[in-house]
Amino acid sequence: MRHFFADTCCARFSDAVITCVVNTLTSLVAAIITFSSLGFLAESQGVDVADVVSSGPGLVFVTYPEVLLQLPGAPIWAVIFFFMLLVSALSFYMKYPF
Repeated sequence: MRHFFADTCCARFSDAVITCVVNTLTSLVAAIITFSSLGFLAESQGVDVADVVSSGPGLVFVTYPEVLLQLPGAPIWAVIFFFMLLVSALSFYMKYPF
């Protein structure tokens, strides 16, 4: 019979490792998608990436919708994207209420 502490300690360690790995992979995938879409938009407009992107809200509400419009099934992707923004804002509000 194994000790209860050994079981919970190993389970917590593996959960922590899984969380770190998934967090890192998610960040890498998001960075690849962001920079590739900005590069594609700059190439299609014939300008430099620095001229396409503006940081902050302009990136979210201007640049990404332009990229989404060029995808097949653009309305569905737009709904998914803005729903993700809504869920993100609501979760931030629930954690830090005014």
